[in-house]
Amino acid sequence: YDVRITVPKGYTVGATGEEVGTPVEKDGKVTHRYVQGDVIDFAWTADKRTAEPLTGTWNGPGSPPVSIKVLFPPEYEASAAPALKATQDSLTYFSNSLGPYPYKTVTVVIPPLNASEAGGMEYPTFFTATGHAEVPKDSLTQYGLDFVTIHEFGHGYFMGILASNEFEEPMLDEGLNEYWDQRMLRESKSKIHL
Repeated sequence: YDVRITVPKGYTVGATGEEVGTPVEKDGKVTHRYVQGDVIDFAWTADKRTAEPLTGTWNGPGSPPVSIKVLFPPEYEASAAPALKATQDSLTYFSNSLGPYPYKTVTVVIPPLNASEAGGMEYPTFFTATGHAEVPKDSLTQYGLDFVTIHEFGHGYFMGILASNEFEEPMLDEGLNEYWDQRMLRESKSKIHL
């Protein structure tokens, strides 16, 4: 995919793949360009209410350096750091157990208040998690946010890298992903009581 996205100035944009070049501003609009090879789908978001994105990195054997961006609304700032940490942990676990992560980016989107239905969706190098105003350490809320983040990231391996069709062969995507998520959580000694 080689996609140009034009939005009003002041909007924060996130998308599948790597943003290349400098965004071009013209007539009160800004055009961003995202490029990603070897993926089965493309997704993007644009919002003028997004807080300053939280960014991080991850490095692992056999993988390129990975830039991680968490997009979140101000009301769910508490969810950004746990989502970043769960993404980094997922990159480590999935890469060590299933093979190196082949892409240079991961974008995590925390949907705003009144858009919870948008949480928990997966696309290549891009997924949505859940948002919470407070995420107390070792709470059910934290474990739930960790689980959704790990699960949606995991689809990047089972649906994305393996290119399984979740509608025709759900075991190859949802089934294996769920199994791998639970392995990761069990091995990290996390406990989720859902």
